Amino acid sequence: MKRIIERRAVALLTVAFGLCSAAGQNPPLTIANDSFPGGVVGEEYLQALKFSGGCESDLTAKPQFTVEAGALPSGLAIETPSNAGSALTGKPTAAGTFGFTLKVVDACGASATKAFSVTVRNAAQANSALIVTTSPSLLSGSVGRAYSQSLAATGGSFPYTWSVVDGALPPGLAVSSSGAIAGTPTTVGTFTFTIQVADSAAATATQTFKLSVFAAGTLARSAVLSHLAAGGGWDTAFTLVNNSATTVAARVAFLGEDGTALNLPLNVIQQNVSQSTAGSTLDLVLAPNATVVINTATQSPSTVVGWADVLSSGPLGGFAIFRQTPQTGPSSEGAVPFQAQFPSTLTLPYDNTAGFVMSVAIANLSTTSANITATIWDDSGNRLGTQTIAIAGSGHTSFILPNQLPVTTGKRGIVQFQSPASDGIAGLGLRFSPFATFTSIPMI
Repeated sequence: MKRIIERRAVALLTVAFGLCSAAGQNPPLTIANDSFPGGVVGEEYLQALKFSGGCESDLTAKPQFTVEAGALPSGLAIETPSNAGSALTGKPTAAGTFGFTLKVVDACGASATKAFSVTVRNAAQANSALIVTTSPSLLSGSVGRAYSQSLAATGGSFPYTWSVVDGALPPGLAVSSSGAIAGTPTTVGTFTFTIQVADSAAATATQTFKLSVFAAGTLARSAVLSHLAAGGGWDTAFTLVNNSATTVAARVAFLGEDGTALNLPLNVIQQNVSQSTAGSTLDLVLAPNATVVINTATQSPSTVVGWADVLSSGPLGGFAIFRQTPQTGPSSEGAVPFQAQFPSTLTLPYDNTAGFVMSVAIANLSTTSANITATIWDDSGNRLGTQTIAIAGSGHTSFILPNQLPVTTGKRGIVQFQSPASDGIAGLGLRFSPFATFTSIPMI
């Protein structure tokens, strides 16, 4: 929150002193780097961080780059000399492929994020033969839904250049010279093609791939997680499961407290492939009996909260794990199943005794605002009172129960949440102990 306030203050000051263009006149701020070349352990690494748009043309201060999610290769850091452009520099100290999301913020408060990966090899790997390491079976796609998968290789000499040498990718997809297959498929089918990687010494290697594209079908709400928390020591990991006998297309949408799209840095693990990305929606295809794990991988010092809506062409199950990592002491986590039914009434058992405190999260599944009625009883069935909680259309709220509903302080009982909207609500509870741990409490 402090960082957001500081950015808003900077934006207001620069506008007040005529340093920024009028609202809406600055071109959108974007990160201009397409990709980064690999590195070698112990060897100098230097790559300029590029941007376009924003209010840089009006100001002498350059936009600032930070790592929003994931981690840079060990030994590398972002350096920003005074009045000069930022760069990714240093000497890598460990081999591996490192995924991370960069964020750039200009002096007018505009920001942009983009996901990258850097492969670092040790000297022996650098001198080895060039080979493609990506599995021949690529992630499946669906018609009309965004697709992305990065290819990887090892050996040879950086930088690598990728190209199609036989066959053709599914219509709507293309491979970039940096090895990213991306686009929006337009045709159903299974496509076989051969891609070549060439290194700086003209060595080449090829791999034949298979990529299946399915009809997306009609996507409808199949599951909801009424709360997510990312940053400030919190992270949320979603696991989606397709336990049916057919392939299912899915879109996961992340929404904020006010019901607008919530842009998050994410790490997605599917078919033993881990990829970093960022966005407010995520398109997936799950084979029969397959799973996918989605991590809200942000390093922001402030906590962002919201909820996740899962739309799919078939039934999906799953759960989420909330994890809190304090500055001192052990981490604590709790697991909550996705809600697959969307009633207008949910009941939360609460227990605010013996130093324990309940918190609750509620998502409004209607696109119009709703006044949720909370009716409170104690453990003897005595009605303690009612309260109205306003939630924006497609919005979300979360609060500590005794703070919002003081009559629950020091008591046990139930709270019934009722929405007038036919689309229903989703909710969950978290119970915090006096020992700095917590567990999840499902709604009834």
